[in-house]
Amino acid sequence: VVTELGAPTPAASVKKLSHKWALLIAGSSGWGNYRHQADVYHAYQVLKRGGLSDSRIVVMHYDDIAHNPLNPHPGTVINRPGGPDVYAGVPKDYTGEDV
Repeated sequence: VVTELGAPTPAASVKKLSHKWALLIAGSSGWGNYRHQADVYHAYQVLKRGGLSDSRIVVMHYDDIAHNPLNPHPGTVINRPGGPDVYAGVPKDYTGEDV
């Protein structure tokens, strides 16, 4: 359904998504594992842009990098150099020790 980031999704494709679910898991924690959570956040953004509803996306992440003291851009997560913030809007379905 999603061919490229930000591409519009035809209405027929959105209807096909009504029975689909996504489970996104970043089981690693800590600044040294930044990319694991960043990749999950990026996947969430791609799914949202592709038309999948938040009610059909479950996100499990430690959620300890956006506000990590080592983060040069507090409150944001970037998954590629010069890229956009992929953390914004990501649900906190399961975080921390619940992961």
